[in-house]
Amino acid sequence: MGMRFKQAVRIGSNVTDIMKLECVKCVTKQPCPETTGYKYHLYDGNIAVKGDWLCEDYAGQWHILKDNEYQQIIKTDNE
Repeated sequence: MGMRFKQAVRIGSNVTDIMKLECVKCVTKQPCPETTGYKYHLYDGNIAVKGDWLCEDYAGQWHILKDNEYQQIIKTDNE
C-alpha cells in the first residue's frame, strides 16, 4: 500500500482553490519558463507549479507532488 491522503488539491490556473487550505499562508507568482506558467511560492518556502498536487496525509503533513507522482500513488493504492 502506498501513501494515503486525507485530501488532495490540484493546483490550477485559479489559485483561489488553494488559498483556502490551512497550509497556504500566501501565494506569490513568479514566471516559470520551464512550464510557460507561474511558480507558486507556498508554505515553508515550497514552490509548486500548475498541475502539481497539494496533498495532506493523515498525520497532518503536507506534500507537493508532481502529477505523475500523484498518479502513481493513486494507481498503487488501487491495485
